[in-house]
Amino acid sequence: MKKIVFEKPQFVEGLTLRVAPELVEKYMQVEEEIWMEDLFTCPGFIGAEAWVSDDKKGEVTWLYFWESEEDYQAASNSEFGRIHKQRSMEAMDTEFVKAWHGEDRRFRVKKFERD
Repeated sequence: MKKIVFEKPQFVEGLTLRVAPELVEKYMQVEEEIWMEDLFTCPGFIGAEAWVSDDKKGEVTWLYFWESEEDYQAASNSEFGRIHKQRSMEAMDTEFVKAWHGEDRRFRVKKFERD
C-alpha cells in the first residue's frame, strides 16, 4: 500500500451536473476540451477527477483539486473562470445539480493507493 500525506491540505471543488444518460461520455469529452488544458495553467491547480453515478443515470461529479481555497477563488472569479463556465454551459444541455464546495468546504489530506 502507498500512503500519501499532503503536507498542506488541498482544497476540493466539487460540482455535480446532469446530462442525458446517453450523452455522458460526450459531455465529459467536451468538458475536457473546454477546461482541462487551461486549468493546468491556473496557479494552484493540481488536477481533477470525474465520477459518474450508476444509480442516478446522467449525473457526473467533477472533483477539482487546488493547492488552496484562495487559488480556487482566484481562478473561479477571474475572466478565465467566467468565460469557461459560459462556454461549458453553451456546449451541451446540462443541468446544474450541486456545488459541493459551496455548502461543505473539504480538503484532501491523505490518499491511499495500491502499490
